[in-house]
Amino acid sequence: ALQRVAEARRLQTAEPTPSVPASIRFACIGREWRVDTQASRSRSVVVQEDSSNRLILRGRIDDTAACDAALQRWVMRQAHEILVPWLGEISREIGIPFTRTAIRKQKSRWGSCSRIGTISLNAKTLIEKDADFAKFAGRIQLSFIYEEVLGWDILRDGVGALRDFHRKKFREAIQRGTEIQ
Repeated sequence: ALQRVAEARRLQTAEPTPSVPASIRFACIGREWRVDTQASRSRSVVVQEDSSNRLILRGRIDDTAACDAALQRWVMRQAHEILVPWLGEISREIGIPFTRTAIRKQKSRWGSCSRIGTISLNAKTLIEKDADFAKFAGRIQLSFIYEEVLGWDILRDGVGALRDFHRKKFREAIQRGTEIQ
């Protein structure tokens, strides 16, 4: 029994693994979390956030791949919770709807859109860019919906014409009717 208690204490006071960052900062919202570790006999690693801007990695902290994966999952959840509502606000503000969103870890793009109106945003935006850039990237992706699907051209038509273009296309859709499947 004493040996198990000693082992548990050793695991709880283990030094963080070299690959675990000391902190994670989201430039986009100006917030930073200190990253602490707590070893256990668990086969996995989980991230727990407490109210004092601290993340606790619990589990097999000697498994660097599991630590990285757990932190990546946490970042992706945060990106979804922060960026998707911003995109919704921008969509309502400028009157450009989208069908769904996806958060990805793109290597070179800040976002993309599909012909069916899916907006993909890059989770890196949270870490590397400020809020103005993140909102600008969302606005640009929404405008691509018009370029790709409806034929609006930002260079030809200009940003100021976007609302008028939207209203015109909406009226056309109403006049010709929509098919309900």
